This record gives sequence, structure tokens and C-alpha cells, in this order.
Amino acid sequence: MNFYAYYLIYTLMNKILIIITFQLFFLSSFSQNGNLTVKYTALVDDKGKDAFGGNDFKKATLITDGKKSLYIEKRVDTTIVFSNAEEFTSVANFTYYFSKDLINKSIIYRDRYVGMKDVIKDEKYAIKWTITENSKKIMGYACQEATGEFSGRNYKAYFLKDIPFSDGPYKFDGLPGLILEVLCDDGEVTITATEIIARQ
Repeated sequence: MNFYAYYLIYTLMNKILIIITFQLFFLSSFSQNGNLTVKYTALVDDKGKDAFGGNDFKKATLITDGKKSLYIEKRVDTTIVFSNAEEFTSVANFTYYFSKDLINKSIIYRDRYVGMKDVIKDEKYAIKWTITENSKKIMGYACQEATGEFSGRNYKAYFLKDIPFSDGPYKFDGLPGLILEVLCDDGEVTITATEIIARQ
């Protein structure tokens, strides 16, 4: 076996070890007692924005105890549309992990855009929400609306005050209740809860 083959094996094993360590750190970062698990679907649809528009469908799980949480996002299907109308579809088994400290307002994750090489700690992601009088039913629950700006986009979030966890999918949290849905005003981002599982 030549040097290049050894290098590839070493690199692959190193990445696997880092990912396993990262997952174990997340899973051990909060207690299993009193956890709430929420299943979400997420769609990012930016077709028409530029020459490489597309859509990205993900399934996600939020495990939270109201103080710390783990958000696991798995890409299910990705379609890229080029300006000449050619289409490329990829079923990619990428899984991303986001660990949030809701008390100290920080999130740790691996950067999805640079091959998940770097661990990032973000302490400036907090969204300034404005709670409105509007409401919406999601899975039969009456949720209140809040609006806010994040990463250059305007969002509406629908949260459930009956579950007083100030948490939600991805970097969306900070409301007086669990966020069950997030919608971007331009229609490009939709994250919706599909199931709530309580653990005693």
C-alpha cells in the first residue's frame, strides 16, 4: 500500500473518530430525564435565486430539556437546478448536529459548508423576536406568532406556550414556548414539527 492510500485511510478514520466524539459529547451534555423530543421536516427551496438554485429536504429531531438541547438534522434529498434547466438530484446521507446551551445562549456545531472540518461556537445567533397577536394551529395545537430577522431574512415562528421550553429547531429559539414552525417570508425556508414525544 502506498503513502497516498495510508493517508486516505488515516484521514477517514480521523474524521470518523471526530464525528463519534462530537456525537457522544452532545448526547452526554444534558440529562435524559424530563426530555422532550420533537420531530421536524425542513425544506430549503431557493430555486430561481441564481444559476445554481435548488431545494433541500431534511428530517430533523430536537431533544431538549429546556436548558440544553441537541438538534439532529439529516439531509434526505437534494435537487439542484442549473440555469440551462438541467436538474441534478442527490440523495445524500449527511447528518448535522447542533448542541445548544439555552441558559448561556450558545450553540456548537460543525460547519456544513466546509466539509464539517471545523467546530464552531456561536454566541451571537440570538434572534430579536416581536410577538404578534396572530395565531395558527399546528398539529392541533394553538400556537402564537412571532416575527424576527435572521441571517438577512425575515421569519415567522409559531410557538406553543403550553410547553414553556424556550427552544426550537436549528438556531430558532428565545420565545416563551416551544417553536413548532418556522417560515421565511420569501417562501424559501419551511420547518414544521410533525410529532412531539414527551419523556418522563
